[in-house]
Amino acid sequence: MTMMIASFLIGACLASFVTVLAQPMTSLWRRSVCDGCGRPLKWFQMIPVLSSWLLRNRCHHCNHRPSLLYGFVETLTGLMFVLTASVLPLGWPLLITDIFIVIGLHISLWDWRWRQIPINDLALLGGLTILHLMMKGRFPVSSLIMAGLLFFLCVIWRVRGRPFPLASGDWVLLVITAAWLQPETLPAFLSILGGLGLLSAILYQKHYSTPFFPFAPAILLATWICLVF
Repeated sequence: MTMMIASFLIGACLASFVTVLAQPMTSLWRRSVCDGCGRPLKWFQMIPVLSSWLLRNRCHHCNHRPSLLYGFVETLTGLMFVLTASVLPLGWPLLITDIFIVIGLHISLWDWRWRQIPINDLALLGGLTILHLMMKGRFPVSSLIMAGLLFFLCVIWRVRGRPFPLASGDWVLLVITAAWLQPETLPAFLSILGGLGLLSAILYQKHYSTPFFPFAPAILLATWICLVF
């Protein structure tokens, strides 16, 4: 029980931190501020999960209430950490999967808000995939080579300072995440991905009037489901 509680708290706290990092021009050394008036939040307004669901983070200056997305993301990430800890053994497999969740959360939030996938995150995920494949040892060499090529592609593209063309980041992410899965799980992965992608499109179209929708959250969540279950 203690392990589960600790996993939930760690996941929720990391999600709260990553949510802040997903904002453009965010400083790590600056205190969190209200989205409405820009004034610093009080300490009790920055407690993961509790502040979002119970206090609703209402600003004392402008009475602004932020989106429920914060509380949803913190709760979901905490539950993902709990489920991961209950399935995977304590050690490198659990640590690497938790890092995958954190990087995937940042990619998902960025893609949801700005319809872009940060190249830095793709490079980090590619490097983590190489480490994951090397530690597994029984994965095909072709998967390791593909992950390595994509990792260096992301690094070179980042050095050149150019963004990926539209939707190409989703394809790179799809190939990287597929390298985490066993071949026999790919049909289930594609089925889950199709359902989550459709759900993501419906939810996104209800809030934003654009023909595009973020696909990265569906890719990463489907990968995590196949890894854990």
